[in-house]
Amino acid sequence: MNLNEYKEKREKLLRKAEELINNGDFKGFEAVEKEIKEMDADYEKTAKYRANFRVLQDNQEAKNPLLDGNNREVFREGRGVYHPSFLTAEYQTDDGRLIKAYRKKDYLVADYPNTEGMSLGKYLRGAITGDWSGATAEMDAFKALSTATTQVLIPQVLSAQVIDLARNKSVLFRSGAPMIPMETNNLTISRVKTDPSFTFKAEGAEVTESTMEFEGVQLKTKTAYGLMSITLEAMNSSANLESVVTNAMAESLAQLIDSKCLLGTTADEPKGILTYSEINTLSAGEITGYGPFVQGVGLIKRANGEPTTWVVNAATDEALNLLTDTNGNPLGIPQAVASLERLVSNQLPDNDGDNQDESVSMIYNPEAVVIGLQLPLAVEVSREALDAWKKGLVYLRVYAMVDVALLRPKWVTRIDGIKAAPQAA
Repeated sequence: MNLNEYKEKREKLLRKAEELINNGDFKGFEAVEKEIKEMDADYEKTAKYRANFRVLQDNQEAKNPLLDGNNREVFREGRGVYHPSFLTAEYQTDDGRLIKAYRKKDYLVADYPNTEGMSLGKYLRGAITGDWSGATAEMDAFKALSTATTQVLIPQVLSAQVIDLARNKSVLFRSGAPMIPMETNNLTISRVKTDPSFTFKAEGAEVTESTMEFEGVQLKTKTAYGLMSITLEAMNSSANLESVVTNAMAESLAQLIDSKCLLGTTADEPKGILTYSEINTLSAGEITGYGPFVQGVGLIKRANGEPTTWVVNAATDEALNLLTDTNGNPLGIPQAVASLERLVSNQLPDNDGDNQDESVSMIYNPEAVVIGLQLPLAVEVSREALDAWKKGLVYLRVYAMVDVALLRPKWVTRIDGIKAAPQAA
């Protein structure tokens, strides 16, 4: 029984138990209560064994990585890249639970298979217009999730589709940053505070005990919020409604996650990982070569980290691609940075500095961070909010609960002050 099946069965039993209480059938209630408790215990036991199995599997794969011709580790289908410094597939909470982390090529939809072939467009169209023609599965899901308010909850299977699409568009997730699904807005996980220290010793000599220390890191989600409008005409007739709505949600969510999980500073935002004083920082100045970025790699390696990702904005990417040697040929890229996955994200600013012409870049190991996302996405629908009635619009208020935690500060290097070199006329 997977998590989705377990939740659905438990919800049905709870509704049955409530009905029995209302009818005064306390004996029947006790029987259902016993069934729920037994099911909870069975699922908890199964989940524990599954988590332990995944840890064993990941540990084995970490010892036997797949290598390319240059002895660099390559992607495993559905799992991601393994490096000696990478952590396990689960994170331990402060109360001892193991929570699965989703990495690059680990998809939420695998846990919520769309066996009914439900469509987000049909679901929203039916919820807004009441037209459920050709959308029986969507109608059943809507009824199961309907509330007394105007809030329309997206079923887990459709929410997973939007989130996976957003992850594919997010530079943090594309680089392999782990995501933890959260059931509430507050979660504390463990991170290494002090690594153990080992030494050689003489035969029979005593040694000083070395302890690996852990500390708690809190994920406390903030609200990623968006307001979308759709015309009634499009809602009723648009053939590509699903792709338009889904892509708009995913694109906006991905941009917001990257922007604020990197550089968020206010109390209402996640504290961006590039705003921590503990990370490595250096200033590049005018770019005439790859020196500052090689130095950024070196800072992480000195902290026993293995950087895998280099993120630049479009301005820096262009400046680097324009670099030439003395003969006018494209400048060679040093191996230290050539081996990194180079990604472009315009969520990194290009208007810093006194003249607003300086850029920020980042080199890091994605395992240095973890992103918490409270599921599922929430959507509220209104035909009356703002000017909807006058203009014939439907407003969709979409929000997700997100936070980011920095686990290994010295596995992140922020490079400031990047300026493109003047090009010869």
